[in-house]
Amino acid sequence: PEVLFIMAGVNDYRANILGSESVENLAALREKCERNGIKAVFLTPTPLNPAQIQQVKFIDPPPEDWQEHQRFICDWIRGQENFIDVNEKLTDDEGNLIYLLSVDGLHPDAEGKRIIGEAVAAWLDKYLNLQ
Repeated sequence: PEVLFIMAGVNDYRANILGSESVENLAALREKCERNGIKAVFLTPTPLNPAQIQQVKFIDPPPEDWQEHQRFICDWIRGQENFIDVNEKLTDDEGNLIYLLSVDGLHPDAEGKRIIGEAVAAWLDKYLNLQ
């Protein structure tokens, strides 16, 4: 592919994996893309909504410091040459996934996915117009 969109990290910080470890993995993906002539475009990972997650019995609650690790990943992504910040549009005032954009506090619903899709489409429009 010419372009690869990479959105990763949410399951890492949900499962108590350090943001620094997630960034190491993302950097490895970026380097592999560069070696193969592929433009890596990173999307900021979505936030969580711990209160919603607690209502769902099959998802373990996130660690207390999940936002710290999410911020670490988002900051790294925002420092990349090609990135799309979807986090801003999905986050409430407390830094959680907006309640109305998810049924389980982890996965964006159709409206959340529309927001992500529109952000990707806008990036693609801009990219294709530069070609």
